[in-house]
Amino acid sequence: MSLTPAFVNRIFQECITFEGELDYQTYLELVLAFENPKEVQSLKFFFRIMDIHHAGYLDAFTLQYFYKVSHS
Repeated sequence: MSLTPAFVNRIFQECITFEGELDYQTYLELVLAFENPKEVQSLKFFFRIMDIHHAGYLDAFTLQYFYKVSHS
């Protein structure tokens, strides 16, 4: 699986970084989320990354943004 630039940018916008690099805890959260995608914690992690408006829901614009970027 490859990560789109939009998704990677969102990780760095939403997660704690140390001088522009992911901290160890965030790295572990990311790895565990990808290894256990059906777990509630994983869904919460991915939702936090994808909720670009901090609205508490994902709208059509947001889903289209991530879909279009990954299929360009």
